[in-house]
Amino acid sequence: MASFGDKAQMSTQVKGISRPMTVLVVSPNDQGREDLAGLLRSAAGSELQVDVASGVADTLRLFHKNHPDLMLISTAQLSGIGAEIASYVRSSEGNRHTGLIFVDGPADDDAAQSVACLEMGADDFVRRGTTAAELIARVRAVLRLKEMTDQLRSANHKLRQLSLTDELTGLANMRQFNLKFADLLRACRKGKSGLGVLMLDLDHFKSVNDTTNHLIGSFVISETGKLVRELGLFGGQDVEARYGGDEFIIACAATNLACLQAKAEKLRRAIASATFERDGHCVRVTSSIGAAFVERGFRGRAEDVIKAADTMLYKSKGDGRDRVSGISLKYQLDLVTDSGHRLARRGLPELVEAIDEAEVMPKRLLKG
Repeated sequence: MASFGDKAQMSTQVKGISRPMTVLVVSPNDQGREDLAGLLRSAAGSELQVDVASGVADTLRLFHKNHPDLMLISTAQLSGIGAEIASYVRSSEGNRHTGLIFVDGPADDDAAQSVACLEMGADDFVRRGTTAAELIARVRAVLRLKEMTDQLRSANHKLRQLSLTDELTGLANMRQFNLKFADLLRACRKGKSGLGVLMLDLDHFKSVNDTTNHLIGSFVISETGKLVRELGLFGGQDVEARYGGDEFIIACAATNLACLQAKAEKLRRAIASATFERDGHCVRVTSSIGAAFVERGFRGRAEDVIKAADTMLYKSKGDGRDRVSGISLKYQLDLVTDSGHRLARRGLPELVEAIDEAEVMPKRLLKG
């Protein structure tokens, strides 16, 4: 490892970064590795956490454990340690950028060495004879780049979340629902789990706006969304979304219709027992819920499950509201052309009536 000058001459601090960062010094040379780590600690104080590694296995272990912001890699064994580490880091870090600086090139052919390092994905190459002040300045520059990359990644993540989230309720919007519903349906078709869909609508919600105002109505919808989120009835792979207005839709992995309806019933009771208070208004609402379940291995159309849940929602409303109605689809079901009943020309209330008449609908519709 080359010398970078007297530490006592080093007064430059690692400034320009807004948070403590981690640096991993990699070199097979014990003395050179400790000298470089000591230089960084002396110059940066508490601004940097400096770790050291001697070989590939040690380096990759610390890389996965600490996710360093910057790695300083000796080129003393470039064809072995340096090349393998750089290739691994760049291929496995995803959208997380780790700064890479190669240091301590050989006495001859520095130009060729620096080109090789940069082509491996290095952010910088520090040649032999560089002063300590310049080394720290280069470290600082790469760390600034790292921080800007992190900020950009964070901003992109926030934008993605905003694009997939309903602003009023904090639940998924329909774009995110469609993405996650597709995943759930795919898992169901592969036989990993059954699939359930719940459609929920707040009963007589228009009267809330009529007797209070639209701000209170929006508040009730927002708090209902919060209640749905915080009940903890659904897992991380499930999706709870605002369908529009005062309607909500939920898709989840499910064991059977009874379990799905039990979750829907807990949700219904929670909404019925909640009191929404704001600006002197005290509002209580009930909800009607439709549940549709398909067993693992389902090969029907995705929209059939949603249409069935919607049909059950209308059944709940038709039966007096503030209740849960469920259906289990045992076979592929065509809710548009099924069995010559020309359901496409029927409204949902008429379809509910058909479901209630066991002798009218084919036995593919079970448990209305």
